[in-house]
Amino acid sequence: MRAVWQTGTFELEISPNQFMHPVRLLIPWLAVLLLGGLTARTGQASAWRPGQPELLSPAELERAWSSFQGEAGGAGLMLAVQKRGFIRQTGPAGAWGFRGIDGQGQPIFLCVWSCESRTSREQASCALLWVQKGRKHYKAYLCFPENMTDLRQAEEWQAGARGEPVAARAWQGCFRNGLLEGVCESTCNTRSSHSYCYPNAFLESYTFHGRVRLFSLRTYLYCLAARCGEKAQCLLAVAVDCGYGPH
Repeated sequence: MRAVWQTGTFELEISPNQFMHPVRLLIPWLAVLLLGGLTARTGQASAWRPGQPELLSPAELERAWSSFQGEAGGAGLMLAVQKRGFIRQTGPAGAWGFRGIDGQGQPIFLCVWSCESRTSREQASCALLWVQKGRKHYKAYLCFPENMTDLRQAEEWQAGARGEPVAARAWQGCFRNGLLEGVCESTCNTRSSHSYCYPNAFLESYTFHGRVRLFSLRTYLYCLAARCGEKAQCLLAVAVDCGYGPH
């Protein structure tokens, strides 16, 4: 079986056979400190096994970004983020994503890009999100206030029919509920993982207002997947099932 995930100029070929090989994974030094339970090096990963989703390489993340901002929905979201004073964070620590095939043979895909303040005056952080399952896709940006205590405090704006940002809570609420109350709690103890990963997803920054602690969605998702290890497929299935309708 061969499945191709494609939109615009971005195409990823997905075959079940490719999961029989070591997964490509790049772990920044900061992530190694935060996620000490995961042992890997560039080009290999021991935390992911055959049949599970494959993490995107830095080159694939860049290709996904080119496609995201090249379409109306993504371009409109990026413009809205820039108007709020943020730019995309570059480098391996600024993005995370995966691709795979679900139990029905549909291509699945998730990618998140971190954004940072251009002016050092913001007391918040933002992230751009792209989720796809089969032919359904969801694009949004989320902003997180300083010292946020719950994902429900985040702002979420999705790409509207004409590419304009529309206020939403379609992904964050669904993912939080699925994480803390869904089936993954019994398979990979997601409550415990959340308790560990959530505080470790706040990174200290120095701004005009002094030292602030800002949430990184990329670090949070990365940590959850690493903590779940071989059972992360359940967690990632929740992530790609969210965002397509009101929740």
